[in-house]
Amino acid sequence: MKVLRALELDSIKTNKAYFSMRIIMSILVGISYFLDSILVFKEPDQKIFWDNTKNSDVYFTNPNLYSFILLICIAIIIFISISIIGYIIDKKKIFKTSQNKKNDRIIYLFIFISILIMWIPYFLSFFPGGYYGDVKDAILQAIGRDELTNHQPIVFTFIISVFFNISKTITNEYELGYITLGSAQFVLMIAFITYFIYWFYRKGIDKKIIIILTLFFGLFKLFPLYAVSIWKETPFSLFIILLCIQIADIILSKGKKLEKKPFTISIIINVLLICFLRNNGLYIVIPSFICIIWCYKKYKRFVYSIIATIICITIIQMPLYKFLKINSKFSESIGIPLQQIGYVIVNDGNINEEQMKYIKSIVSIEKVKKLYSPWNVDYIKFNSDLKIDNIENNKIQFFKLWIELFIQNPDMYIKEYILHLTGFWNINRAYSGDMKDYVNPITEYADRKDFNLYQIDIIKGLTGFSISKTLIDLKKQPISSAIFIFIILISVAYILKMKNYKMILVYLPILFLIATIFIATPIAFGLRYVYPVVIFAPFSIIFPFWTNNLNKSEK
Repeated sequence: MKVLRALELDSIKTNKAYFSMRIIMSILVGISYFLDSILVFKEPDQKIFWDNTKNSDVYFTNPNLYSFILLICIAIIIFISISIIGYIIDKKKIFKTSQNKKNDRIIYLFIFISILIMWIPYFLSFFPGGYYGDVKDAILQAIGRDELTNHQPIVFTFIISVFFNISKTITNEYELGYITLGSAQFVLMIAFITYFIYWFYRKGIDKKIIIILTLFFGLFKLFPLYAVSIWKETPFSLFIILLCIQIADIILSKGKKLEKKPFTISIIINVLLICFLRNNGLYIVIPSFICIIWCYKKYKRFVYSIIATIICITIIQMPLYKFLKINSKFSESIGIPLQQIGYVIVNDGNINEEQMKYIKSIVSIEKVKKLYSPWNVDYIKFNSDLKIDNIENNKIQFFKLWIELFIQNPDMYIKEYILHLTGFWNINRAYSGDMKDYVNPITEYADRKDFNLYQIDIIKGLTGFSISKTLIDLKKQPISSAIFIFIILISVAYILKMKNYKMILVYLPILFLIATIFIATPIAFGLRYVYPVVIFAPFSIIFPFWTNNLNKSEK
């Protein structure tokens, strides 16, 4: 009976949702291993480099008996594991019966300093922080050397502009702006991570878990490396997690937080930052708040305020941006359709003469066959031969072609879709090239000709030894996006176990973020696109078991 109870097979009738979610997650993880087993790499070492992978370098072969046995075995193992872990955690008390109120500032300061000590080697080794090509584009716009567009979100460009222009005014150079921007982001990230951990402490979580969380965020390299990488993904991710925490506050207070004007204002500000720091922010916020409003519709002031905010954002980002001619290119939103059409072309799929004529009117067939990569749409998207204006001026015809080719080549569409999302479903595969699309603490574009920005290894300057290569080495730490995504999805199963259904609202910003990537991801291994998932993963394990020991409403 203990085994049955651990697997919770004796409670299927009373909790079908939990049982069903365990089955679904077990099958999904099994499918991940199944697909990986039929994924063939041309390179013998099976290393993954999205930036030079061609259609012939990676492909799916036909499944064999081993693949199906692997699927079944993995699914069974995952089902048993989810069940046993849920049973064990259910018996543990991770919350006390009351909130922690003593020595609040000391605890916050202790966590902050602890993380600072663990992260400071990164800051000193890559001082004042690195940036990637996207940020270079934003800098060029910020200082007036490039035309302003929303391809790099306007707010992010404006923030850079403030730092760099003040620096230019004071010193006649941009270096001070670079230093202050990098330093500000480093401190900001420590402050936010500390606040997230401290928030759990204030709610009464066991101090052992607080220590574990502090050590996890302090020692796992993806956190300090992002802290010293200047790009929009870092602040965007922090505000996404902050929104999750704010939603948790709403739930734990049974909605009473929404009666407080400052709290509503803080949510509105956060929503604005999320929507204007990444172009998929609006598509995360809208569905999340539809669900939240539905659950808390009696709080009229909050409901009207959020609706008004979302309407204003929509007006600004759509008709106003279009009027000002600063919209990002339409190709940014059709990455997967472009990839699927490209896959059909490269693999000589079923295309009739009329369809081929239209394709030739928007892109060179020869260029597609030469440049197509199953993991990176940028080669087609940024191809000078792609006539994006022709597509944008007649979107109906483009999507008509896309649907027709799907009907004619469904197997090719499915294969390309799975390939293009490899990094987000495949637990076993991680990008083996340079760090660019995971994190970029190295300033690749900083030379005197551009902005007179220089990166300094302070530790090497003081000691003569550099530890930067050791800090940037992620080979010993798994960084597959899929690992973190599956952790979060499995955590939802535990919410169903505890029948604490409203707590699912906390996960909505993360779940809709994942959904936007599965609809319009540009690069198969771009962990930075789902970086909030990495931050949220350890917290996602805690939320399902909240009401076990904390049921009182907070004022």
